[in-house]
Amino acid sequence: MAGYKTGLLTYVDILGFRDLIDESVRDPNAITHISNILFQFEQQFTTGGRVGVDANNMPVRLSHFHNFSDLMLRITLVDENADLISYLNWELLTLAHRQLMVILSDGTLIRGAVTLDKVYCEGKFVFGPAVVNGYLMEQGLAVHPRIILDDELMKKVSIGKSESRLESHYFTHGDDGIPFVDYLCGVYWDIYTGRVQSSISPLCHCAAASGYSVD
Repeated sequence: MAGYKTGLLTYVDILGFRDLIDESVRDPNAITHISNILFQFEQQFTTGGRVGVDANNMPVRLSHFHNFSDLMLRITLVDENADLISYLNWELLTLAHRQLMVILSDGTLIRGAVTLDKVYCEGKFVFGPAVVNGYLMEQGLAVHPRIILDDELMKKVSIGKSESRLESHYFTHGDDGIPFVDYLCGVYWDIYTGRVQSSISPLCHCAAASGYSVD
């Protein structure tokens, strides 16, 4: 029987997309520009998913990606016994590197939210409280080009029992007290420490190719 599952959901969209559409009506060449932006957006944010194993020790996809126009949903299903901090650390790492990559590729600014709630995602269908909460946070709280983190999610990881430690260099707090992904600090730290391979982020490959050294 179909039912909701708990999902770590990231809701992201492109800022200024309506202006791009208006421009494309006046200038057909802008359509190619929009297509390139959406291609890069999809390429960056449909990677970095997690894979688990089932009762028979067979691989099971835990991450699902859905996009429509300038909207992207990243959903990672979280089992009740899963290490939530580990899941969040991986999502923050991915978001930090991908957010910077889309900015560097064509100057695209994005805004979004990360939340933990019930979600249904089977095939091409996705809906549930997590999607609604992500939308409301992105529209009403994010305000700036940033990916904010749900307060309830942060409370859960702060009081939960885990062998993992929350990677604090991936997020900071705004003047409004809302935590958000700090892509500059997070990516810098990963390059500085060499903890992320170039297969995860081309930024690390670029740093290595340019002779970047921490010595």
